Amino acid sequence: MAVDVVASKLEIAKKMGASHVVNASKEDIKTKVMELTHGDGIERIIEASGSASLLNESFTWLRKGGQMMLIGVPKAPLHVENVVRDVIQKSITLKSVHGRRIFATWQACKSLLASGEIDVRPIVSHEYPMSQYKEAFDTLFSGDACKILLDPQS
Repeated sequence: MAVDVVASKLEIAKKMGASHVVNASKEDIKTKVMELTHGDGIERIIEASGSASLLNESFTWLRKGGQMMLIGVPKAPLHVENVVRDVIQKSITLKSVHGRRIFATWQACKSLLASGEIDVRPIVSHEYPMSQYKEAFDTLFSGDACKILLDPQS
């Protein structure tokens, strides 16, 4: 399941294999999560938005024994409303990307890309020559981009 507020990013998520997409500006995420999981909650969450309010709420979506990976960097304090119910009694696992094995991860990604097992082309929304880096950043900050490639050779 993928969650976003930008319809074009949800379309990309579908192309990348998301079984369900939720537009958080139109639907309540928790209601949809519980509907899709028959009330059990999500087994794994990868939080990449960096939205503190979304992250705070996402603890309520996890099932017992659930796992959460934090990738996004919140700029506001985190607060779990009900620590006993949403963390301790669920026995969740919380991880961040800081502890990853960076070079091993790069090699694994390189192998997956080279083998064709993963096609990242759908997430590349824009390509610019390096000389147009200002426009690339403007596009990025507009919220309309997914991933942008800057080509140093052109």
